[in-house]
Amino acid sequence: MFQTTQVWMDEGSHTTALRWIFPSAPAAMVMLLGATLLIGYLLLRGQPASAARDPYRQYADGIIAMGKVLHEERRDPALLRLRVNSSLTLHIWGFHHERVVLGTWALESAQFTDDRLTEASVLIDDLGWAGRTTSSGTRTRSPTSSARSPG
Repeated sequence: MFQTTQVWMDEGSHTTALRWIFPSAPAAMVMLLGATLLIGYLLLRGQPASAARDPYRQYADGIIAMGKVLHEERRDPALLRLRVNSSLTLHIWGFHHERVVLGTWALESAQFTDDRLTEASVLIDDLGWAGRTTSSGTRTRSPTSSARSPG
């Protein structure tokens, strides 16, 4: 379109400024029309179903999916790092069942790599506390209520 308009302008006796400005106007209008149609299409089309999902749930599902891949491929150090980096976040957001699943895989990896400190951490934190939270739903007593009173 720009070239057609440029040829038309060259055939006449037009000033130099109009020679470049006038052909640019139709080209700009075509680009504006295309951008308007694209924006209209993007606004009117439906959003994908995955966009309606909770982003916290997506994060937890992604961590479990990645942990499953690492567990199946027997990439023990990577699985242990994934557990260290995501366990607290899963705890804060309340995904205790996911912590138990990840902790089960991490315990196996820690035993295979002979990492006693990580083994203890998984048993206490992921399988102990998170396991208790998922099995009882909510806590009914404080952690110190089972301790004996001095007396």
